[in-house]
Amino acid sequence: MNKQNLLPQNDIHRRIIHLDMDAFYASVETQRNPELKNKALVIGQDPRNNGGHGVVATCNYVARKYGVHSAMPAIKAVKLIPKSELVFVRPDFKKYRSVSAKIHSFMHEITDKVESIALDEAYLDVTHNKLGQNLAVQLAIGLQRRIRTELGLNSSFGVSYNKFLAKMGSEYAKPFGRTVILPYEAKQFLGMQKIEKFPGVGPKTQEQLHEMGIYTGADLQKVADFVLIKKFANCNNKLNT
Repeated sequence: MNKQNLLPQNDIHRRIIHLDMDAFYASVETQRNPELKNKALVIGQDPRNNGGHGVVATCNYVARKYGVHSAMPAIKAVKLIPKSELVFVRPDFKKYRSVSAKIHSFMHEITDKVESIALDEAYLDVTHNKLGQNLAVQLAIGLQRRIRTELGLNSSFGVSYNKFLAKMGSEYAKPFGRTVILPYEAKQFLGMQKIEKFPGVGPKTQEQLHEMGIYTGADLQKVADFVLIKKFANCNNKLNT
């Protein structure tokens, strides 16, 4: 038997959309209070009123320019952002779930093959869809426009033939991004990406890959499969013992 036949095969005829809302919680708060638009908005409890405790749930793109990001200690955001620009807003999950439900209802008008990852992101398999549209990018553009028109929120999407590439696509051109990765473009696209951009590659794995001289997808493509399998299978075994 040909060993090549034992390898998992990608179905390049599938059409997958990954939709990811742009700074979702912060955008909902800005839509509710437009005065926050040009402020460095951080969603979370203000550590100045909370004994220095708390973490950043998310933040808008103004705050991100100062290096603030999700899961960062909130007190660090206070140190990074000028006092005159910084605004903390406590998260309102009831509101976020309500808005998310509307977005998901839009998705289900396209297809019932929706895999929700969080309130602000989901995969849609539109290979066969309710609208009879063959072009996944047109479905994605329509969904993106509807969310913006009816809810006043921005989103980004990636379209490809599997979930991994679709997710990388949605992250590639944020905010309000649109990325399509066709089968013949996949290898080149992945080659251009930093290892840190690959879904599922956390800080510890990044460090191990860097030790191997792997910093980009192109570097990774040069390494034989058996080398990676041997390296990371051993790591998994250590983690499981």
